[in-house]
Amino acid sequence: MIVHHCRGFSWLSSEWLDNKDWEPLSIIDSAPGEGLDSPGTLIEVKSLYPSVSRHFHSESFVNELQTALGEHFTTFLQKGLNIEVNNTLVKPVRVEVLVSDQVDGPAPYIYQKEIDGVNVSITVGLNTGRSFDDEDDESGDFERNRSATIAGWTVFCNDRAVIFGDKGRLTGWGDGVPMYHGQFSVITGIVEFRSASADKLPITTTKRALDTSSEVWLEARVKMREGLRVWINHTNTWKNHPRSEQSKYWESARPLSLAKAVESVVSRDVTNKQDGGIEYNPTKKKVLPVPDTKKPSSRKIVFSRPIEEIRTVSSALFDRDDEAPGVVGDKCFYIVLESAQQRKVE
Repeated sequence: MIVHHCRGFSWLSSEWLDNKDWEPLSIIDSAPGEGLDSPGTLIEVKSLYPSVSRHFHSESFVNELQTALGEHFTTFLQKGLNIEVNNTLVKPVRVEVLVSDQVDGPAPYIYQKEIDGVNVSITVGLNTGRSFDDEDDESGDFERNRSATIAGWTVFCNDRAVIFGDKGRLTGWGDGVPMYHGQFSVITGIVEFRSASADKLPITTTKRALDTSSEVWLEARVKMREGLRVWINHTNTWKNHPRSEQSKYWESARPLSLAKAVESVVSRDVTNKQDGGIEYNPTKKKVLPVPDTKKPSSRKIVFSRPIEEIRTVSSALFDRDDEAPGVVGDKCFYIVLESAQQRKVE
């Protein structure tokens, strides 16, 4: 493996990679005209196993790589970092929640606190349908399709996404709150741990996994579950109502990142907690909408279809072919329901 720099290059031998000490690499000066044309780093891998080479040529691998880069480096990409895969720019996967511009309008749950030298910021709210290509679209558009990819919890450590869209017990689902299922695909939680001392962050030495024994993580997880309960209860309140009935309450809402959501919400009447943190609970502040009328009790619809047909519909609705069958069926029902209601109005 060769790592090219502006003024030279470094050779990463198998011996250096196997050395646990990872001693500093020497930089070999490039011959005139052989360096990079502009500041940056180019990593060149020349020796690949044949099976790895075939895998790299796969279109599905390229798509997965672009998505993974767009998820884990979304903050850096939005700040101006450029990453290319096969000469195609990687676009950030936006993780955002809806926030109303009105001080008495709907807003996400917010919690902030400094814990042992780590600034912890948490928000939980309704996600948006904004995707890779919508960087100039700042509308809430409450009725558009959601992608289950950004549902669940995304965890940042100093701007880097360590966990993206987690829907399991790691982030609190099924632990004092229900397990994740299709009804909760509109809920997105975002947590950021920020510290000048990287060793205080709740991540493992590989920087690709959470240290779940960290006191910082365990304390934050309690508040994450508290925020989840707010929005689980909210979706329970609205589950027998079509999304079109809710949209009027969200007309002033915009999709915001964690930092911007916190900035917007803390200007409201936040609560100073005894533990030193600040909190905004939209349920306690009574800013979440409730249905005008009570709907009749629900009934379960169960049916089966060939898996290939489910994958085809999943791709059409969610831009991925592996969405949970229950989520696909639920979405299909609401599309038909909204269409039927619209025809009834006309």
